[in-house]
Amino acid sequence: MNKMSYRFVLIIIFLCSIFSIATAATENFLLSNVVHRPYETGMNETKFAKAITDFLNRASDVHDVVVVKDNKIIFEATKYPYEKDVPHSMMSCSKSIASILTGIAIEEGFIECIDTPLYKWFPQLKNDPLKSQLTIYHLLSMTVGLDWNESGLYGETDSYIQMLSNPDPIAFFLSKDMDYRPGTFFEYNSGATALLGAILEKATGMDLLEYARIHLFDPLSIDKYEWLKMASGNRNAASSLYLTAKEMARIGSLMLNKGFLNGQQIVSQDWVERTTKKNMATPRGPAGNYGYGLSWWMNSQGGFSARGYGGQFILVYPKQKLIIVTTGGLFGSDFYYPDTILGTGILNALDDPLEDELALNACYEQFTQIRKRNYGINPKELPFLNKTVQYESDSIVKWSLSEDENAMDLHLEINGNVIDTTIPLDGTYVQVDFGSFGNYQQNLAMMALGNLSNNSVELIVRRFQSPYIYRYILKYFGDLAYWTTYVSSMGNAFEQYSGRVKE
Repeated sequence: MNKMSYRFVLIIIFLCSIFSIATAATENFLLSNVVHRPYETGMNETKFAKAITDFLNRASDVHDVVVVKDNKIIFEATKYPYEKDVPHSMMSCSKSIASILTGIAIEEGFIECIDTPLYKWFPQLKNDPLKSQLTIYHLLSMTVGLDWNESGLYGETDSYIQMLSNPDPIAFFLSKDMDYRPGTFFEYNSGATALLGAILEKATGMDLLEYARIHLFDPLSIDKYEWLKMASGNRNAASSLYLTAKEMARIGSLMLNKGFLNGQQIVSQDWVERTTKKNMATPRGPAGNYGYGLSWWMNSQGGFSARGYGGQFILVYPKQKLIIVTTGGLFGSDFYYPDTILGTGILNALDDPLEDELALNACYEQFTQIRKRNYGINPKELPFLNKTVQYESDSIVKWSLSEDENAMDLHLEINGNVIDTTIPLDGTYVQVDFGSFGNYQQNLAMMALGNLSNNSVELIVRRFQSPYIYRYILKYFGDLAYWTTYVSSMGNAFEQYSGRVKE
């Protein structure tokens, strides 16, 4: 063998070994539950722990945090009282998954290209001078030009809420007037992605969840998921996908590795690069003001992200080979904290390896911390004990003494489901099952007492899959009772009912 041939063989062997190492690393990330120490990937653990602690202390309601560096999980924690590895509402992170599926559908030939007009699936648009110009690109880039109001407050005047409340959401969206020529400028529009999901189902001839399972979830070893439907029967691609935090990190790893993971090219590198670069400038709004790609947001410190209402984030920093995932219930200015506080803090911990096991352990303890309360009330003296109250909503509530003197027994009938549980008097949580209603087959939640007085009880309910905190305020006045529900930071009551003691 001459020297040139020998060198060529060595180069091939070297390249193959690099490829196999990279493949093994990504596969290990997908299949291993091992959590590595941050310093093993060049992190300063003092700064790293401070970044996460600062985020916990400043953000109102954190659920999960997962950090991946160099395809290794270096941090994974779930905040009390939530439980690890439970599928969580991704809210508008669902849009970024729909973008990936669109790229796969184009590669498979189900959709001709990104500029395919929407009238191919909705012929009624062809005769409209502006709507006939709408393409897949406009849906992905949020540049559809429709008369649409979606400010992020999601009240009764919100166009997306009106769309989901309509018996035919797709027809509602397509009926909206055009305000400007498609592609003119960015305007956040969840209806656009909901329509994209319906197009994917039409184009592939498959249920969107089944298509995602075959082409995305199975290849990524994702096996805990849920994708809810709209009234039209279509899966809601805009906001109704549920994944665990670790599975969200797998999506991030797929994008960081330019579509290649677990030994295969799942979506093309060209598609990943095209969708995750800045396409349009964005005003400060529901998710950020650093620019928008094709259903992916730009981060404040570089890289890109999937972002969902309430603090659902998949932050990807390709240059640093870093992924940060959060879930939670962040509905104020703290919505941006996964990017601006947590992301920035962890980036500052890079390239300065330092072990600090004490700081890291203290950080983990923040997630398990239980703050107990003392109401100073003798449950035996509560006047509403052993009274069964039926409300206008057909819900039934009865409190009684428990064998445990530090707790009360609760009988609750709600949405056709019966709950019998014991609620501690120190404010700690118990797990309850609210059963099936609506699109949900199971509604596991944690429940605790908020405030307690001689004539009122506040129940705090945290559903595992939801970013929202529900506060049930039950007030008792002799044989009359009143039920008021508040949801997270929303100022107005979510529901109000009156009730009477049953004979």
